[in-house]
Amino acid sequence: GLGALLAKGIAMALVLPNCVPVPFGRLWPLPRLKHSSPEGLVRCHVFGARNLFGARTLCCSLRLGTQSWRSAEVESATGEFQWDQYTTFVVDFKTQQEVVVALHERQTFGSVQVTD
Repeated sequence: GLGALLAKGIAMALVLPNCVPVPFGRLWPLPRLKHSSPEGLVRCHVFGARNLFGARTLCCSLRLGTQSWRSAEVESATGEFQWDQYTTFVVDFKTQQEVVVALHERQTFGSVQVTD
């Protein structure tokens, strides 16, 4: 009835839309918004890890700037782990970026970093 109609009218007046178009050309010059061309690509091949006794299930993570990648989890009772997986990162500034490699052991309540 009238209460539902009144509640709907108030809700429409108080709720902001979740998408608002912003004309960037007026707020910020368009040439400054463009991203510079990347300097290249880095193709990483994660082969495996050896001599990691005590670890049962590992995964490998790679990070380059804000980009990250995580391998599948691999189990091993011998301390030798094999992934044979590939990933590719976009390099923006080759003199200022480095690939960070870490191994993580799966735990019951999270992930423990094994090496840097």
